[in-house]
Amino acid sequence: WAVRDPYGNRPLCIGKLLPTDAVTGKSPSDTEECEAWLVASESCTFHAMGARYVRDVLPGEILEVKKTGIFSRCIVPRQEAKLPAFCIFEYIYFARPDTVFEGQMVSSVRRRCGRQLAK
Repeated sequence: WAVRDPYGNRPLCIGKLLPTDAVTGKSPSDTEECEAWLVASESCTFHAMGARYVRDVLPGEILEVKKTGIFSRCIVPRQEAKLPAFCIFEYIYFARPDTVFEGQMVSSVRRRCGRQLAK
């Protein structure tokens, strides 16, 4: 199981480890069965393990992780009608530059913030 908080304050993403051919060292296509499903707070973790990033877990999403796949079981609603609140410290301080959060590369976000500060 994997669960992300309803406000999306902290990141969570899914990756898959594909079996590697022992002779050629090549991984099969993405459509073949994976060796393992992975859940991590940063997408760069998957690259370091030779795995592939699949997607972010949505705010409030509860996932069931099985050998046969990842299944979204429900989205926990927020108690108030507030927008998701991703923690800015993830982009500025915590994350590695090669991580992707919410579809944006951390290094790109840092550069854009730097440009705004320089104005």
